[in-house]
Amino acid sequence: MNRFSIAGVVVLAGVFALSGCSEKPEPKVQITVGDTAPAAAPATATANALGPRYEATMAEGIDFKKQGYPNFLAEVSGMSGYEVWGRWTQGGPVAKFRFKQALPKKFTLEITATAFGPNVGTPVKVRAGSVEKTFAITNKEPNTYRLTFETDGTADALEITPPKPTSPSEILPNNGDTRKLGIGFILLKISE
Repeated sequence: MNRFSIAGVVVLAGVFALSGCSEKPEPKVQITVGDTAPAAAPATATANALGPRYEATMAEGIDFKKQGYPNFLAEVSGMSGYEVWGRWTQGGPVAKFRFKQALPKKFTLEITATAFGPNVGTPVKVRAGSVEKTFAITNKEPNTYRLTFETDGTADALEITPPKPTSPSEILPNNGDTRKLGIGFILLKISE
């Protein structure tokens, strides 16, 4: 790719990054691990910037294959933009999902995810209030993991800490993707 092509891709990436600042739906852009365009740094997505909102219950969960987020979320940070397969944690050190209401006092968190590079096989921390659990994504293929939480009933956020956020450019030859990726989320459900 020559300098003019790279510049065009960077300008185009900037346009898509700026479009996320409005209430318009996010563009259907897929930047995969192998692409060379660096993506914009993640920003905290507040209620007005969570993209198109969709109706769902916590038991139905957050479907990362959909654009936008479900209406039960108040804020999201530490996540990349929409991709057809889901979304990466980006940057770090924590991906945070703040809910409009407190999480149930006792619940099961079901995570369908994959991991990038050195995050495979390394413990991922998940925190709800003062309770912290860990799990390890065992391979690069998506799997579902279940964690049971019992809190004081006041927690209104989940914090997920990828173990080793790493950019594709650090480990893949000729890759210009400088995003610090960790966990690739496909689905996240909360059931009582």
